[in-house]
Amino acid sequence: MRRNLIFLVIALALFAVVGSAEESILGKAEESAALVSGLEGGEQVTGEYAGDLIIQESNCIMNASVRGNLFLVDSTVSMGEKGRVEGSVFIKDSTLLTAENEISAAYAQLPGSSLARAQYEEGERVNGRTLVEKYRYASLVDKVFFYIILFIMVLIVNFLVGSRIKIFVEDMSSYALKYFFIGLGFYILLPVAMILLVVTIIGIPVLIFLMILFVFALLVGFIVLLHWTGARLFPSHKNALFLGFLFYAVIDLILTVFGIQFSHSVFSTIQWLYFSGIILLSTGLALRYIKNLIKKKN
Repeated sequence: MRRNLIFLVIALALFAVVGSAEESILGKAEESAALVSGLEGGEQVTGEYAGDLIIQESNCIMNASVRGNLFLVDSTVSMGEKGRVEGSVFIKDSTLLTAENEISAAYAQLPGSSLARAQYEEGERVNGRTLVEKYRYASLVDKVFFYIILFIMVLIVNFLVGSRIKIFVEDMSSYALKYFFIGLGFYILLPVAMILLVVTIIGIPVLIFLMILFVFALLVGFIVLLHWTGARLFPSHKNALFLGFLFYAVIDLILTVFGIQFSHSVFSTIQWLYFSGIILLSTGLALRYIKNLIKKKN
């Protein structure tokens, strides 16, 4: 019973961490904020907004007058001639094009009044981005918090699985490429499998249980990868799990700092490839772990 409770806490914590970055910026928006989503092909946002405006998952031209704050989430927005923002502009994984600058950031807060003028005071412009200094490293702080939570979950799951993952660590070198392609194939087939599971007799409740089980197995796969990496890089050290975790976390944090400093898309691309490789390998290991569990029950 205690293990089931720990497992549930882990799953809930993981989902909370994944959504924390977006919630941290949208939490500043008023409950009455207007929402614009899914615009493509340079469509225009027009009209007058007495409060806040949220633009998400869009590629559009901003020609609206916003008396409150403007929030951009996963979007590319061009400021038109009639675009006005009296409050601040909050950016989350977005690009804002003005008359003078292309502003790309994982997280930034910009003075809206200066955007309306398309002019910038001395010291506001930082490597092609305009942002308040106190928010410049907000994404880095969020990332550090994410790794603290993740490491706690890793320790709990590692305590639960114990020595049962030793066999996976030992044959990781021989089957790493195999696990990678198994993980890739899994995500290619995942959308079709989810649809089939929902429309068949299995239904949504069982699907939710399977998703939680997979999250747990994914953490197990990640732990195997951490043990293997730590042992390969530091063979004489006993604490392979911690060293493996530190290795992956430090690389990601370095890429995050470079992305903040230089605002170049190449760092985002490298981070995406980096995480994709980790997730695909962990997924392949997770599927083998689930397969072993099924065999033992049979």
